Amino acid sequence: MQHGIAGCTGTKLVQGQIAREVVYRLLKKKFVLICTPALSAGVEEDVEFVKKYPGISIDGRGKECCTKILREKGAKIFHSINIENIIEIEGREYGSPLELNENGRDAINKIIKEVKSKCK
Repeated sequence: MQHGIAGCTGTKLVQGQIAREVVYRLLKKKFVLICTPALSAGVEEDVEFVKKYPGISIDGRGKECCTKILREKGAKIFHSINIENIIEIEGREYGSPLELNENGRDAINKIIKEVKSKCK
């Protein structure tokens, strides 16, 4: 069964970069990228896809922008992840929104494990 995956596309905070990296690495597995901008714009095939296939939303922080867009379009979200609930942001250095350091790469692996644990 196909699963959709959508991630934060924010560029101001490092959590956006972490979310994007998680999504891109999981696309090589059994996931199909949910195009959040197309979904937000109401592109018919994107809206139909999220209604048909269960998906995962990966938000960078508590604003949950990605999850909100998916829900507004009737997506079948079976798991939503907020990066700030998985990794400690305060007091840790993960790199920049453009380039992650070793802590950032470790965070990606931790979140990938969380996603995979929900998709068995």
